Amino acid sequence: MAKKKKTHSHTEHEKEEPKEENKTTTIKETAGKAWQTITKAWNRATSYRLIILIAIPMLLSIFLRAQPLYLPITDDWAQRNVESYYKNQISQQINQLYPNLPDANKNALIESEFIKVKQQQAQEIQQQAKDLSKEFKSRFQDESGQTYLLAIDPYLFYRHARNYVRYGRPGEVVVDGVVYDALRNGRLMRAQPPTFHPWVMSKLHKVISIFKPGISVMGSVFYFPIIVCTLAVIPAFFLARKIGGDFGGFVAAVITAIHPAVLGRTAGGFSDTDSYNLFLPLLITWLFVEAIDRKDVKKSALLAGVSAFFVGIYQLAWGGWWYVYDFILAAAIGYLIILTINKRSWKKLKDEFKKGSTLKSITVATGVFIAATNIFILLFRTMYSGNTFAYSLQYLVHFITQPLGFTQYKAVAVKDIWPNVLTTVAELNLASADKVMKQMGGNLFYLLTATSLAVVIFARGKEHGKVFKYGLASAAWILLVMWMRNHLHWMLLLAFTVLPAFAVLVLESRENVKTEAKYMLILAVWFAATFYAAMRGIRFSALIVPGLSVALGSGLGVMYNAAANQMEKSLELKKSIGKIVMGALILFLLVNPIRGAYNTAKTEIPSMNDGWYNLLQDIKKDDTDGIITSWWDFGHWFTAIAERRVTFDGGNQGRRIHWVGKTLLENDEEEAVAILRMLNCGQDTGPNLAEKYLGDQLKAYNTIIDNLKKSREEAKIGYIESGMTEEQAEKVLNLTHCTDMLPQYYIASDDMIGKSGVWAHFGIWNFTRGAMWHDVHDESIAEGIKILKEKYGLDDSTAEQYYYEISTTDADKWVSPWPSYASSIGRCNIQDKEIICNNGLKVNTEKGTAEVSTQQGTGSPVSLVYLDGEGVFREKTFKKPIIPYSAALFSKEGRTYSIFMHPKLAKSMFTRMFFFEGKGLKYFTPLSHRKQVTGGDLYAYKVDWEKYLNRGLAEESQTAREDEQKE
Repeated sequence: MAKKKKTHSHTEHEKEEPKEENKTTTIKETAGKAWQTITKAWNRATSYRLIILIAIPMLLSIFLRAQPLYLPITDDWAQRNVESYYKNQISQQINQLYPNLPDANKNALIESEFIKVKQQQAQEIQQQAKDLSKEFKSRFQDESGQTYLLAIDPYLFYRHARNYVRYGRPGEVVVDGVVYDALRNGRLMRAQPPTFHPWVMSKLHKVISIFKPGISVMGSVFYFPIIVCTLAVIPAFFLARKIGGDFGGFVAAVITAIHPAVLGRTAGGFSDTDSYNLFLPLLITWLFVEAIDRKDVKKSALLAGVSAFFVGIYQLAWGGWWYVYDFILAAAIGYLIILTINKRSWKKLKDEFKKGSTLKSITVATGVFIAATNIFILLFRTMYSGNTFAYSLQYLVHFITQPLGFTQYKAVAVKDIWPNVLTTVAELNLASADKVMKQMGGNLFYLLTATSLAVVIFARGKEHGKVFKYGLASAAWILLVMWMRNHLHWMLLLAFTVLPAFAVLVLESRENVKTEAKYMLILAVWFAATFYAAMRGIRFSALIVPGLSVALGSGLGVMYNAAANQMEKSLELKKSIGKIVMGALILFLLVNPIRGAYNTAKTEIPSMNDGWYNLLQDIKKDDTDGIITSWWDFGHWFTAIAERRVTFDGGNQGRRIHWVGKTLLENDEEEAVAILRMLNCGQDTGPNLAEKYLGDQLKAYNTIIDNLKKSREEAKIGYIESGMTEEQAEKVLNLTHCTDMLPQYYIASDDMIGKSGVWAHFGIWNFTRGAMWHDVHDESIAEGIKILKEKYGLDDSTAEQYYYEISTTDADKWVSPWPSYASSIGRCNIQDKEIICNNGLKVNTEKGTAEVSTQQGTGSPVSLVYLDGEGVFREKTFKKPIIPYSAALFSKEGRTYSIFMHPKLAKSMFTRMFFFEGKGLKYFTPLSHRKQVTGGDLYAYKVDWEKYLNRGLAEESQTAREDEQKE
């Protein structure tokens, strides 16, 4: 039995063996077929490799830049709001049931109950969030569902593009053959030459209208940055590919598509000129590199000419075009010098040039590039912009003059006693090296980019070991430089950053090893120039991206190829495996930047919303003409949406920063309206003309200020007494006291609370101190003190003190303070006869006292402003205040609020218009009140000119009535 069992078992085993073999064979066959399928697919994909490698970053660019079109961030807002609503409901119930439960236990219970509610009412909550998100979206879109443009400046270009579509020109009117922008610069208007950017967008609108009939101009303009920045991926890819191969090109293209420093300014709807700054430098540089790489001189000249053509286009699109021209010239000349030095003899140089070498190609390409650029600049400026030939010639020297003037952007009170608005333009704030590095992508990106400059010298070479040797040495040096960056002058920082690249060039040139110095020179100069620009103004940080993307992509591409070859040589791995490993590691570095790019794109929403749009439409409907005055930030909105004139805007401020700031800060309503009348009559040309006639800025200013509130007849006498002739006085009078004023609108918005330090600074500008600073800051001690004593009547001690203050203090800090609102708006509760606010203010209405608690104890503010029971605006001052601020107590929509501020702002027109809603004002009539998405208030007022001009008659009539009543 046992035997049979054993035999049976053995036989059974023998029968099973073929099954195992068949199974193994089947697996092998399946695996083989799968591998063949994968191989075929890979080979097929490889044949379309270039298309795929370019398509991926292009799609990434479109996806990210199209986010503002759909406003996905509103989904998050809605979800949070709905969840918060349910949690509040649950919280109220739990507080009623368990009033004494500790907060920690209470919060845990709220979360637990909310999870249950979320599960039970999931569909309802989801629908509520969806509906709320739709409502949020609608507040950032017009009636057609088109998302408003992002930011402010794009509205200027949008309006001009709309004018091109409507009239075939950028301006609204033509006078004596000259095109004028009828809405900028008040009633004076402004000559408007042809402008390239709006013209391009108007043509884009015509093209898009073919595929999407009925699309608005705003809709077409919205797509502009999406299209142009997606095209920028192409030259980025091919330029980096020349140096770092396909992989390097792909990395450069991805960085170009996603980099947050430029993405935030080129998302859909941000239709400013920044898109050109991404696309054109890449295109120009790529074409020039292709030109110097060609052995065929004709092809080299042709490509250099095409590159120059786009430089000509670039100078039409953006005023800073010269930086690309400069760094290409610097790199080309530097490379020519290196090639010349390497030949070491004139004979070798001539022989090399004759046989059609690199030296000949780059010489021809550079010569053609310079000549063709000058030709295209003259041609485009003369033919397109309508400039005379003589005027166009000045643009030929911009590549020299503009860099020299770059550092003077924010000089204050140097040429005259007036303030300079550029001191408060955030985009032109100086940036530290740390801040610029963060804009680049952080320390790692800076390290890799700087290291890349050294290794690109080995592009196309087979010195793979040297890539790592020099790469590691360069990285170690750059780390040391980064560690010391806060102790280095910017010139040393940049010099030390590019030093390894030049050191490698020198070392390798000595060994007569073939290097690609031209790539290193172009990228090093490009990187250093744009890094410096970003330090001079954070606005220019986006200029870093094109050079950074190419340098980083090229360097990583060179390292990628070198690593794959070294792995094959040292570890005996297939080159393909080495490339996969290195590619995965490098692409892993892009994960966080891509995630950050999505978060950046997702949060891009328009500053414009229905609140602003409707307020401006209210002004538009009020009258067929008029001038809108507010702080300059939103001027382009006013002209584009309300289609009414503005006093000033983001590109046209001048001395009006003082006059408008003064109207906001002024506590005398008649004075504020008198200034508005002057601006309405002729902007600031009246004071400027008075300055010309009197020959003294301070005297002219004081003359205007002393006479603005006076009647026309009295003001004329005042002007003549100041030293003007009767004819001169009449001319100035027509610009300060005209009688044909246009409808005047005035806007007070919630953003101006935070900007108060700026407009109040300009409004309170002390012209006497400005004149002192201007006269003395460059003088010696003896001469400076002498001027202060003789011209300004100061005693010895004060003159000496002022001189040292002027010598050590910037003009804008010494001439004028920065008054501002010192707290957020606080909610107040009324308890019997006390008003208690959550910002620390306590007002006793019976005693008429105001108190605030501080670390030094309890005391009074400087003053309290409020409306009394009859609606009259009052200010009560207090002796020995404990804080240097005044307080305002005001009501809105049945609730009481308070805010602290600099005493100069307490009775200001802005305080009265915004916080007190214009109550008690005589000449500012409320026109419209709108709320923004955030809940912020917007107020529009209209000046009652008739009432203002007849104020003397009204006062006489009132006095007569009072006398009659007494009798």
